[in-house]
Amino acid sequence: MSSDRGPHFVAGIIQGVAKALGIRWDLHTPWRPQSSGQVERMNQTLKNQLKKICQEAKVQWPQALPIALLRTRIKPRERIGVSPYEVLYGKAYHAATYQGDPHLTGDQVLLNYVLSLNKALAAVQGALQWNRPLPLENSVHDISPGDHVYVKNWSVEPLKESWNGPYQVLMTTYTAVKIAGIDNWIHYTRVKKVPMRWEVQPITDTRMVFRTKP
Repeated sequence: MSSDRGPHFVAGIIQGVAKALGIRWDLHTPWRPQSSGQVERMNQTLKNQLKKICQEAKVQWPQALPIALLRTRIKPRERIGVSPYEVLYGKAYHAATYQGDPHLTGDQVLLNYVLSLNKALAAVQGALQWNRPLPLENSVHDISPGDHVYVKNWSVEPLKESWNGPYQVLMTTYTAVKIAGIDNWIHYTRVKKVPMRWEVQPITDTRMVFRTKP
């Protein structure tokens, strides 16, 4: 499961229930709304579906929600050409109607379903394989452990950019950094390296030592 760090998601009781049920819960990087972009787009799609169904069918949203979810799950995705329902079950969604021989039941029906499921899954897996995002092989930033960085802060005054720091970088991943004094990982787009400065220390009249300082 993937979500932002809202208090209703990071609460101890919720995380405890998730752990007891064996649910892996990935929390998004703070101050990185793009991490939740797919979730927010789906929420907007569901809201639009609910509004349309409620207006057309004259029902309340709790009654319209199952229909809206069904519409969303059976609609083919433009990028991969198949629907989430088809990815999960291996075949396109069909309404609950049966036009075949009513006596053709049991093992024969199951066999027909398994054969068609095998063909559909092979086609779906091919579509997903070609459209799957490639994993990162290298870091997308030039920050290394030991570097000093400033951290962008938007909470001082709305719409006014400010920077806190400098902080020393402890660890890095391909897209985030862990710095001293802050618990959460920070997306690389929220930090900038402190320009390297040189300090000169004279030793004698003809000798001096150059040192870098953050």
